[in-house]
Formats: sequence, C-alpha cells, structure tokens
Amino acid sequence: MLHASRLSVVLQRAAYDGFPDIVRASNVAQRADRHIMWCRVRVQPDGCRHRLAQIATAIFGAPGDRANAVTAQFPDRMPYLYVCPLSGLSGVAAGLDRFDLLTLLSPDHGRDDHRAVGCDRHLELSFHDITETRPGLVAPDRAIMRAILDLAREARGRKLLIHCWAGISRSSAAAYAIACDRNPGFELEIAEELRRRAPSVTPNRLMVSLADDLLGRSGRMTEAIHSIGRGADAFEGEPYRLPLSWPIG
Repeated sequence: MLHASRLSVVLQRAAYDGFPDIVRASNVAQRADRHIMWCRVRVQPDGCRHRLAQIATAIFGAPGDRANAVTAQFPDRMPYLYVCPLSGLSGVAAGLDRFDLLTLLSPDHGRDDHRAVGCDRHLELSFHDITETRPGLVAPDRAIMRAILDLAREARGRKLLIHCWAGISRSSAAAYAIACDRNPGFELEIAEELRRRAPSVTPNRLMVSLADDLLGRSGRMTEAIHSIGRGADAFEGEPYRLPLSWPIG
C-alpha cells in the first residue's frame, strides 16, 4: 500500500499526464474531508472567505503544493499553460522559474499582493463568472478577452500561469482560448485534451464564444467546448497544464 505522500504525488502526476479515471477513482477516498472543508469556505461571505481558504490550505494542503512536487520531478518537454485555483497559486508558482500571471477574479474580491509569487508580469481582470449579462454583475466582454489574448501573445518565451477562484470556469476558458489562438484548426483536439487533463473544468461559455468571434473561428471553439460537456462536480479544480504547441503526441 502506498504511503499517503507518495500516493498524492502519483495521483497528481496522473492528473497532469491526463489519466482522469485514476483521479476520479481516488476522489472519494482521498479528498472527502478536504471537499467538505472547501465547501464550507465557498459559502462564506467574501469578507472572510479568503482567510478561511488560507486556514483550509494550512490544514489540508493546497493543490499547488502537489503540483510543485510533480513539476520538480517531471520537467517540461513542451510549452504549457498552467492553470490552478486561487488556493493553489503559491504552490504552483513555486515550481516555475520565469512566468507571467493572469488573475481572473470577481470585482468584489479584494486585490491581493502577488509580488511574493515572483512573476515577471501580472494582469488582473475583474469580472463575474457568468455566461449572460445580469443586473449588478460584470460579465466578460470582448475587451476582457482581447486583453487575455494580448497578454499570452506577449508572454512568448515565458510560462503563463492562469488562476481564478476555483480553477474551473474562467481560468479554463482563458487557457482554452489562448491555446486555440496559437493553434488554428485544433479547436476540437484542444477541447478534448482539456477534458482529459482536467475532468472537473467547465469553461465559461460566454468567454469561449467571445474568443471564437475575436479569432474568427466560425463557431468551432464554441462547438468543441459544447461537445466535451460539463465537467465532473467539484468544489475546486486541481492544478493542470495544457499544451501550447499542437499537434501533440
């Protein structure tokens, strides 16, 4: 029987290498208590949510801590985008050398000081995780998606780390759009690989649609994301990395 720490590394490597069945099979046994705690964190008012997240991370460990262990043992062989929830940011960042940081959080989330993570450049865009306009909320728009694409284009030669609150919707939509921008014609393959590497993600449909229009993909991006369906239920996504150069394999 594997020691718990070794099992964690094996499972995280499985998640990074794209074996979602292993990860799904381990979720109930390995993360039940952690999910309960994070559920409690997510239903708190914004004013105390961040502090409770820090406490939960201290008790259960951030997903990024495991990601850091994996990236140290298995060096990159191709360029990747790195995606994680807010709770895993410091852990994932610690495993990268030079990188730019893209933060996607709601307008009511207090601005954090990200200088400690050591990124070269940092872009923070504030909008709500919604897929249609709603009174009193800020929806993603063309200007936001253009800023995301521009940051990634300017980051060539450096790694790009993307995070939102849960690492499920906004950050995954941004990663998908950036990968599609770099690799025209591979919209479906990128979406399928995204699902394989991150079983719980559900990219924000409005962000994908806006990027589809900006990149002139005639609905191919929207259709590809629709084809992979909704991700598995999760309170928080696991860190993952998405290839930036296609075809892969």
